[in-house]
This record gives sequence, structure tokens and C-alpha cells, in this order.
Amino acid sequence: MSRLRLILGPNLCRAGPPAQAACRQALAPILGPVLCFTGPPVQAACRQARGLILGPVLCLASPPAQAACRQALALILGPVLCLAGLPAQAACRQALALGLDISGSVDAVEYGLQREGLAQALGAAAVRDALLQQPDAPVRLTVFEWSGPTARTVILPWTAITDAAALDTARARIRTAPRSLQDQTTALGSAMLAGFAMLEAQPDCWTRTLDLSGDGIANTGPRPQDIPASRTPPGVTVNGLTIGTGTPPGANDSTHPQGTGSGGGAALSDGAALAAYFRAFVVRGPGAFVEQAMGFDDYAAAMERKLLRELKSLALSDATPARQ
Repeated sequence: MSRLRLILGPNLCRAGPPAQAACRQALAPILGPVLCFTGPPVQAACRQARGLILGPVLCLASPPAQAACRQALALILGPVLCLAGLPAQAACRQALALGLDISGSVDAVEYGLQREGLAQALGAAAVRDALLQQPDAPVRLTVFEWSGPTARTVILPWTAITDAAALDTARARIRTAPRSLQDQTTALGSAMLAGFAMLEAQPDCWTRTLDLSGDGIANTGPRPQDIPASRTPPGVTVNGLTIGTGTPPGANDSTHPQGTGSGGGAALSDGAALAAYFRAFVVRGPGAFVEQAMGFDDYAAAMERKLLRELKSLALSDATPARQ
């Protein structure tokens, strides 16, 4: 980093196209072909984000180093390295995809409570403060509703929560988006795979998290336990929010016990059993956990607890890329 500062200085890469060539010349010999040895899934996005500055030397071979590439980009380049008049996107400290269960076990009242509960949780004072604490590297948020194997609707496209206005706009969109078509089945594994695809479209975020809410286990499509770890994008964490009864709220656990459920039934109303199913088969990745809601009336409070846990965990890491 000291060598970068000495060569680049405070004035090398700022506004306007004339500085782009100088920026490339200064960076390429330093970073060279050793900065990011990433595989094809990240190569295109990496080139698109940094290609004008670093050229073809930035992203080379092998998938195992995708996480290292993200860490190097964030730690070495940072959000202020080359402001050369490029159409660049702001740094992103977390990509957060929330999947809401609207399968046949969710009636119209519960559907409304889930939408409203998420909007309320995002607007809670502590959550708002956590979301807005680092506007130069905002959280990006997307929300989708899921039920059957192909029944998925994005109700909030990827949105950078850069300020209070952006957060309020996102909350209004969640409340007012048209109701999604509802399948009677529960394709939890399909929802997981859909979330993975969404997060793979955000390779530059320092951490990436998929949150799946549900009031039952999978009864169609691929079961979560049949989706191998190799299908999970590198560094992605999957957290769960279960909606059931019989377990006091806040009885979280980040462990992964050896569950015995087969994943072929309908909804589990018992909160403890459903949470155990999610821990055994759904949550995965660094720091994964399950939050529990005692029914849909408790959904807003449970979502607030979950969001705070995720956002505080990110803050404790000093908002730097997570270890993979």
C-alpha cells in the first residue's frame, strides 16, 4: 500500500479521461498478473468493474481464489483509488437478498404481515442506523417472493441503501409492489438456488448474504439437503428466519445440528422442529444462523433481530471483506 501511495499520490487518478492512461500505466506494473486469479464466473464482472483501469491483467485463472480477488480489490484498490471519470459503481459492503415464503400455507393475512413486517424491520431505528452508517460503501438489498419450483417474483430489485431516502423508497416498494402469484407447494431448495444466482450478480460486495424466511419444509423441487456445498457461491452465507409456534422468540442458534427430517412434508407448526430443520439443511456459510418468529405476528420483531445481527456482525469486522 505504501508503494501504491508513493506512485499514485493523491492526484494521479481523479476526474476526466486524460488521467486514465496514466492510471493504467502506474497500476499495471505493480498489480500485474498476480492480483486476482479468479475463475470464469467472476472474470467478466471483474473486467467490467476495473477493466478500464487495470486492463486484461486483473482477472486470470482458477475458481478457488474468487474470495481472494474480492478481498484484494476492496483492500488494495478501495473505493477511492481511481476516480478517473469512469461510470463506476460505489463500493458495496454487503449484498443482502431476502426471500419471503408465500407458499400455500401462507394465507392472505399472513402474506400482508410478512410484507409489512419486513418494511417495519428495515425502518426500525437501530436497523436504519446500521444500514446508513457507511454511505460510501452501502448495503445493496433485494427482496423476492417464492413458493413453487418456478414461482418467484422480485418485488425489490437490487437497491443501494445510500441514504435515508433510498431506504424509505425501498420500504415503500416492498409495501406496495403487486402481489406475487402464489403456488401451493414449498420449493425451498429452488428458492435457495435462485438466491445464489442473484448474489452471484454482486461479486464486488465485501460480504454476500441470502436470507430465507419460511413456515415449512420443502415438499417439491430440490431439497435443501440435496444441494451440495459446491453449489453455494464462495463466501456466501445463508441465514434463515423460521415462522412457527411453540418456541420463544430469540432462541437463536448458529450451530448446525445433525437433523433427521427428510424434507418431504408440509409446514411444521412447531417452531423448534422447523428451526432444527433449517439449521440442519438450509443455513450454511460463515457465521450462519437461524432466527425464530412465533407466528406471523412476531415476524417484524424477528426480522429486526435478524437484520441487526447480520449488520452488527459486519460492523464488528470493520466493514472489510469477510474471510472466506
